[in-house]
Amino acid sequence: MKRERWLFGLLMLVSSSCLDEPECYALNNNIVGVSFKKVADNKTFVIDSLSIVADQVGVELISNSSASAVLLPLNYFTDSTSFTFFISDVPYQIVVGHTSQAQFVSVDCGERFVLSNLHVVSHSFDSVRLVNAKPGVANASPRNIEIFW
Repeated sequence: MKRERWLFGLLMLVSSSCLDEPECYALNNNIVGVSFKKVADNKTFVIDSLSIVADQVGVELISNSSASAVLLPLNYFTDSTSFTFFISDVPYQIVVGHTSQAQFVSVDCGERFVLSNLHVVSHSFDSVRLVNAKPGVANASPRNIEIFW
């Protein structure tokens, strides 16, 4: 019994000391989840030979992979983000609009950006459906847009 109290006290001391240090990572909800579906039956579809480029910065996010869903970062300094999907070397583009609002967190962390009002501005796919207008964080695997193939 005495050992359990000592262990509990040690855990409380360690956990309370962690509260003094702010967690400044993953404050922004700038991740959009995109999944691929079959038009005929609305079932998950795996895209082979998929590459994705973030157009504003020219960075290749995914290179020659297979995927049924991807997580893409939105640019929270603008009101839209454009991506080009290369599927078997054929380019398709989607422009995603959003509202970005800066919020001050703390002196240590600075500010974070809260994104909302996600919408598809334009696309060159056959069909696209917005299923959730609130972007998320990477570790939560948000599901926002379905692209039908």
